[in-house]
Amino acid sequence: MKNFEKTCLQTSEDVELAVVLFQTDSGADKMKEVEELLNNLRTRYPSHQIQTVQADGAFSRALALDLGAKLYHHDALLFFIDVDIHFSHASLQRIRLNTRQYKQVYYPIVFSQYDPVVSCDNTSCATSPFVITRYAGYWRQFGFGIAAMYKSDFLHVGGFDTSIQGWGKEDVELFNKFVSSNLTIFRATDLDIVHIYHPINCDPKLEPAQYQMCLGTKAANFAPVEKLSELVYRTPSILSKNDQAASIDNSYEDVR
Repeated sequence: MKNFEKTCLQTSEDVELAVVLFQTDSGADKMKEVEELLNNLRTRYPSHQIQTVQADGAFSRALALDLGAKLYHHDALLFFIDVDIHFSHASLQRIRLNTRQYKQVYYPIVFSQYDPVVSCDNTSCATSPFVITRYAGYWRQFGFGIAAMYKSDFLHVGGFDTSIQGWGKEDVELFNKFVSSNLTIFRATDLDIVHIYHPINCDPKLEPAQYQMCLGTKAANFAPVEKLSELVYRTPSILSKNDQAASIDNSYEDVR
């Protein structure tokens, strides 16, 4: 929320915010904390529209974004974004330029940070989220969760499949709907939209395809290949794992 306040509220950007909240294991105290934070922003920036939607049931990203979209008029420019995304004033301008009603939707390619504990050396990591290097993170070329489109175009292709529960898959299905439509999909790397690293917990109860997507993202966020290679070479128990397995197999053959 500090990023949103600094980028949008303090600069009087012509934007509105909708926050969709699900009851989680953290309980009512966490929900109250979020509400107090949003109320504080409403008080300090009364000219900006900040709305909160309370959602029932288990978490569903598809349902959350659908509920948020319903708050706005047919010609509204929507920007679907998660709380772990850092963006700047420049990225807002590109969203406005690259999204054209009835013609084009914008799917920015987001830069995703690696785990700093693994990818950073002893010197220190960059303090700014907008430092783009091969060791700081990677481009999510196959990520479709962050997107901008006019509501009219969102509805035209059928919106989200709100039957999808949990994390993942809903963004790919919406993207495929646009692929099958007569609308142009514009994709480009955006230096000012960054996914901030955080640990990912993949719920085994997810639908199999969603679970595999989650595991893939979790693995990709760990570290660059070069760093992973260094870790393997410096960890004998991992480096010699195949040799140990082969030794066990040979011993088994000798016994037989």
